[in-house]
Amino acid sequence: MHNNGVYFPEKKDDKTPVIPYKGINYKFIDGQVVQYGDLPKLLFFDIAPEMLSMINDIVHSQDVLRHPNIRDPGAQ
Repeated sequence: MHNNGVYFPEKKDDKTPVIPYKGINYKFIDGQVVQYGDLPKLLFFDIAPEMLSMINDIVHSQDVLRHPNIRDPGAQ
């Protein structure tokens, strides 16, 4: 679901999630837009490279490599 950057928690409670990432604390306040700062920099120079590294680690992990093939459950 896309909320135009506004945070709506599944459960209403008094807690405001704070996610630390690379020395910045991102606060998720109910009904407010999350302040990411320089969003293009965050996405393209911080998050995207880490996601690619994570995917690479998964694909080359011993748990994945020990399977000769992995069938796509959606393929027929």
